[in-house]
Amino acid sequence: MSDDATAFVPGHVTGFFSAHPDDDPAVAGSRGAGLTL
Repeated sequence: MSDDATAFVPGHVTGFFSAHPDDDPAVAGSRGAGLTL
């Protein structure tokens, strides 16, 4: 399994973002919010 991730979201402005890494993939992830223009 790779530790890399990419995303392409044209016209999106991120307001806030936080990563939540964990050894267990079931609980790892990220949270955030923003605006789509």
